[in-house]
Amino acid sequence: MQWLRGRRRQTSDDDIALGLAGDDVEDLDAQIFKNLWKHHRLLPPTSTFKSRWDLVMILFVLYNSWYIPMELSFAYLTENKSAGHCAVDYAIDLCFLFDVVVNFRTTYYNGVNELVLDRKVIAKKYIASWFAVDLLAVFPFEIVVGGQFCGGEGWTASADDESSAALSALGMVKLFRLLRLGRVLKKVDKLGAANAFRIVHSMAAFLLVVNWFACAWWALGVAEQRSQDLVCADMPTEFNETPLHGCSWLERVPGRPIDKDSPFEQQYLSAMYWSVTIFMKTPWVGPDTVGEKIFACFTVVTGAVLFAALLSSVNVLVQSFGKSNAQRREKMTTLHLFSSSRSVPPELQTKLLEYADADWSWNRGLDPYQVLSYLPSHLRGDIVLSVYEDSLVHTPLFASVSTECAKTLLLRLHAQLCLPKEVLISKNDGVESLFILVRGALQVTPTAPTSGAPTRLRVMEKPGAFVGFCDASKAYAGRYPVWVSATKLTHMMVVARADFADVLDVFYEDADALNKLVAAEHRMMVDSLKVEVAADSPLGLMQSQQKREAAAPEKIDEMKQRVSHMEAELRGCVADMKEIRSHADCLPRILELLRPLEGAAIDGPTAE
Repeated sequence: MQWLRGRRRQTSDDDIALGLAGDDVEDLDAQIFKNLWKHHRLLPPTSTFKSRWDLVMILFVLYNSWYIPMELSFAYLTENKSAGHCAVDYAIDLCFLFDVVVNFRTTYYNGVNELVLDRKVIAKKYIASWFAVDLLAVFPFEIVVGGQFCGGEGWTASADDESSAALSALGMVKLFRLLRLGRVLKKVDKLGAANAFRIVHSMAAFLLVVNWFACAWWALGVAEQRSQDLVCADMPTEFNETPLHGCSWLERVPGRPIDKDSPFEQQYLSAMYWSVTIFMKTPWVGPDTVGEKIFACFTVVTGAVLFAALLSSVNVLVQSFGKSNAQRREKMTTLHLFSSSRSVPPELQTKLLEYADADWSWNRGLDPYQVLSYLPSHLRGDIVLSVYEDSLVHTPLFASVSTECAKTLLLRLHAQLCLPKEVLISKNDGVESLFILVRGALQVTPTAPTSGAPTRLRVMEKPGAFVGFCDASKAYAGRYPVWVSATKLTHMMVVARADFADVLDVFYEDADALNKLVAAEHRMMVDSLKVEVAADSPLGLMQSQQKREAAAPEKIDEMKQRVSHMEAELRGCVADMKEIRSHADCLPRILELLRPLEGAAIDGPTAE
């Protein structure tokens, strides 16, 4: 399970090298899901199950956000609610309760992009964020406090008629369930929404607010009508014909007045039509009572703001969509002319247009560094640091250096795309760049992707994973030992080796850490795939140096033995020299003893 430390082990400790066939790459999500659940009883944050479950929860939240205000305002829905409808509502509540359990079992990536598997840490994070909202939204107040299981002819209601008003007030606590809408909006904002989706999203939000005001307008009309009946009952008969406090709007609608006995469709559509008309321009029925006038004032102000925001949003989106399409068509036309004038083969022309279209979808024709070129360098660094805060800043490559070094390095990046099944780096290429993954997936194989299913491969999908040169300090990059290709549309940021080296020359205190990280990542990739590298390549030279460093202790031991042997020989020589010196010290005395003998030998012949 060590490989489950990240969603897929990619950068440094987070990469995997699996003996899988090419078609099995698509099953990695299922394998991660299975292993996490089998060994930890946890769910990955990006699993297919979690995505589908979140979509179901979004649909349920939208249903509650639309239906609950209607149920609280229209007595018809409560009085005629069937047991089946009650069962569906409580089944949805059980799903939300199950969602709370799912959130306690869903892992997440921490600040350094590592997958958190500690259940206590996961629980603390969830409790500190959305747990209170989810608990208030799912807690059955009407059952626990009021003992009401279902209204009308549905299941059972434990309260009697005298407590119906209290139960109606208790039903207001269901509005807590609308708090789930905040989570839905947060999840929807994370979607890669196109312009058309944004328009639909804006219209849906507008209609949802219109529905809320329609329900409130109906409830106000019913309340005013009841109040009017009570006042008229307490007044003398001669004054009953002209109410002093005004008439409820239910009695002033064009045509036949509406009351609680009217069909539900007539009730709801009348209130909805009034809400739409007052939001758009002039209300269908003007307010008469004090409460209606106060509510109508608030509605007019709110409607003016919302309607203006809606029109502005739609207008801007339509204009930007049209302008963007015009620029895109111009770029495509230019590429067509270039391909025709240069006789580019049809298959290469198709790839050229596909890359241009993908690049336009990503950048919308904007070069971020050209847009920021007029700003001071420090401000540019702060902006790019904020832009890549979620995708790159907290990855090991940038987290291991100082903030200023990270800013400078980010300013040297430029965007790069790779289409599915396209080769990014081929074996024996001279790689002069470092490719940093932003979104998508790359696979590294020892053989060409087109030569069949590889026996071993390495998948990189986590933002911040990188491939490319292994040492920026060398004079040349060397030949790359493996193939790197994209399994799906992949977005990357690229930095040239020369730019990387220039940044390290300026921030020399960070150079050692970055060079070690890049070299370790490259060495881990080569070792996991078991490929051979050229001896004259930077990695080969590093391996030779490591072998020499590994052999150094043995050489040191050998040198120590030789030194010890030489010291022993020197000690013997010193002893011999001392002995010779002692003998040399005896020579003068020997000479003195020999001199009388020499004189006697000389005098002997003379006497003869």
